[in-house]
This record gives sequence, C-alpha cells and structure tokens, in this order.
Amino acid sequence: VDELHLDSLCAGLANIVYEDNPGAEFESLGFRVIQVQEQRSTLQPKWALVKHPGLRIVVIVFRGTFSVQDAFHDAQFTLEDLACGLEVNKGINSAVCHSLEGVRLSLRAALRDGETCRLLITGHSFGGGCATLLRLHTLISPSWGPLLTRLTSVDVVTFGAPLVFGSHDMVAGGGALMETLGREVRCYVHQGDVVPRLLGSKSGELLSKLAEGRSQIAAGSAQYVGRYRAVGCFRVIWTHGSTRSGQQDEIREMRSDAEVSLLLEPAPLLYLANTIRDHDSSCYRDKLNSVCSRGGFIHRD
Repeated sequence: VDELHLDSLCAGLANIVYEDNPGAEFESLGFRVIQVQEQRSTLQPKWALVKHPGLRIVVIVFRGTFSVQDAFHDAQFTLEDLACGLEVNKGINSAVCHSLEGVRLSLRAALRDGETCRLLITGHSFGGGCATLLRLHTLISPSWGPLLTRLTSVDVVTFGAPLVFGSHDMVAGGGALMETLGREVRCYVHQGDVVPRLLGSKSGELLSKLAEGRSQIAAGSAQYVGRYRAVGCFRVIWTHGSTRSGQQDEIREMRSDAEVSLLLEPAPLLYLANTIRDHDSSCYRDKLNSVCSRGGFIHRD
C-alpha cells in the first residue's frame, strides 16, 4: 500500500476512535483489535492499538479533542524540559507519560506471533500531538528498545495537530532526535484549521480572538506565542472551486522551513469562519479519501 493510501487509512482510524465502541468499525476494515483504552481523564486519553495481518501493519491511534475550545484546556501551553534535551508541551506530554506503559504492553502483545510489522502512530488534534510525543518517548525509553527491533519502520501521521515542540534544544542530543522525527512525522493541515497554528510566531491575534471572554486562558497562552516550532513533513489540504461549480481537493507538501512558516501563519478573519468544519476529524478523513479515490498524488513542486 502506498504512503498516501496508508495516511488516508490513518485518517479513517483517527475518526473511528472518537466513537463510543470503535471495535466493530476497526474490525470491518480488517483490523484485529488488540486493545481499546477508554479515556479516564484529560491526562489519561483514549487510545487504541489494532493490527492488520494482511497489510502487516500495527496502528496506535489516540483520540483527540471534540472542539477547538477543548484544545485550550487539553493541550495547555506550558513547556517543560526533558532529560533528552528537548522542550515539549507539558499537558500533552503528561497524557503520553500516563499511557506509555499500557501502549508498550499492548504493542508487545500484538507482536507476540513473531511477525515483523510496520508501525503507524496516528491521531487527530490533541491525539496527533500525543502520537508525535509517543514516538519521541519510544526513542528515548530503554524499555522500548526490544520492541523497536521487531518493526520494519515507524511512521507518525497527524491530522490538525497542535505544535508540541519548543524552539530550543537543551543539549546536543536533541538535534539528532529532531532529525529522526523530521523524517518520520507527516502532519496534515487543512486550509482553515486553526489548531496547528495556535502557537506560531504570529498567532497572537488569533489566540486573542479564540480566547475572548477567557482572560486567564488568553494571558496564559500569549506568553508562549513563538516559542513552539514545527517538526516533520507538513502537507496542506487545499479545496478549490465552489459547491456550485464543483470542488476538488489537493494535497501539497511544504518542502522548506519558509513554506511551513507561511502555512502556519494565521489569518484570523478567514480561518475563524471555517475553523470548526476544517478541524473536524471527519473532514480530514473525507478529504484524503477524495484525493485517493481520484488517483491523486501529493504535489511536491
């Protein structure tokens, strides 16, 4: 299966995990459900681990937030320093740390048959942030080493995820980790989705508008504007045309830091009009399905 179709599959799984009982939906797509961990609190998010024997893939999928306003509460904006030398989002990292051992044991169970598999870690919104930081922890946690040797590759695929890495490396080792994550992480951003743009260098006005009437949130978030950075390959989903004349979706890969910076630069009046629709997990699923069904491809020019 080519990369774009795998990413489309991930978008579907990231949407299914929002359901109350997602197991039947996973199984209808040919997956064997290893575990579904229900959400216990903000710091103990819902996640599922499923395996597709035919495709020889294992997928870890985190559930995200239900709305843009929820993202303010779930993600928080505080940065914390890790021993590996990286700054990360404290709220999302706490959620991952609570889930880390359970996910590891579930993956061990999925690989018990001895077959080597490709691992995909995915999620929408807050879940996409969890997916990215889970991959970081698998790289720095010794207990994950034996499992990683049984995987053919690891990919992280996120949809409408917030930025999770601070702009500073504390020690030299942080740069090597960033290079690995830069190769493995693919971030899909719909044209009007504000969540990936919440903490960019020019997002102050956007945050003020979203946090109107919530002075504490606005004050708390403003101090972190510009202190986050983009990591990974960013792919923007554009919709051309109109509902009357016909719409067509395309995916364009941002290849340079300058392009990514421009992509993540918010235009509040435009995005606020469409942000709920464009951030919805089903929207990401439908857009990637649309591109795949037309035999589409990713523009890299």
